[in-house]
Amino acid sequence: MNKSSPQTITNNLIEKISSYNLDNLPSEFELKSLLRDADKLKKVSPAEGWMLLGMIHSLSDYSEESIYAFENALALSTNQFNLVLKNYIGSLEYLGKFEDICDLLKKYISDDNHDLISSAITIFARYGLIDDALSYQRKLKKLNIKIPLEAQLNYLVALCSQLNIDYSHLHEIYLFALSSMHKAGVMPNKMEFMEADDALIIIFYVNTSAENISNIEWSIVDKLAESNTSPAILKKIVPILKSQS
Repeated sequence: MNKSSPQTITNNLIEKISSYNLDNLPSEFELKSLLRDADKLKKVSPAEGWMLLGMIHSLSDYSEESIYAFENALALSTNQFNLVLKNYIGSLEYLGKFEDICDLLKKYISDDNHDLISSAITIFARYGLIDDALSYQRKLKKLNIKIPLEAQLNYLVALCSQLNIDYSHLHEIYLFALSSMHKAGVMPNKMEFMEADDALIIIFYVNTSAENISNIEWSIVDKLAESNTSPAILKKIVPILKSQS
């Protein structure tokens, strides 16, 4: 461990870890180096050290080890709680544990943590949990705090009402789409909604090849066909992928 401050070391390690993704995994040597640095940091800054261990374990798809490390980080965290939780959520998303992210937010969110409420609105909206997103939106509105995705969320709510779409079906189809993308090694950079032919079109923008987009869309179709979702719902909610320009 060099003489840099723990915060500088943490920031440098986060930057290194963030350079990897589902399509660019670290080598065994790189993983060992990262683990060694995180273990050293844990001796001088336990919460941050455990957080970084959680992030590193998620790169290796070690979900139990990652969750254990993050729970330790949260228990030890004081002024870095939001940072730990943000990276915990990012690692769960990397692991494809989308339902766990929603449970985690509901467990730790509090009325006085406005930053976390804002993050929750964005995440719940992204996963189709519209009732939850609207609930936290109302909390911020009462406090006159700027609400993230307010216009997009209101537009989505209006479309669901117009097309008589139940939010539970929206959430279900979001998860099918996200899990198919995750399996293919990509995640959406942004999402948009539009109405066409009496259907809600969900557009996921991704950075991947046209061939991979086609394969993912077929995977989503297969998952939906195997599900218990009614044909009427499948006609009303249509997920598509587009290349990020």
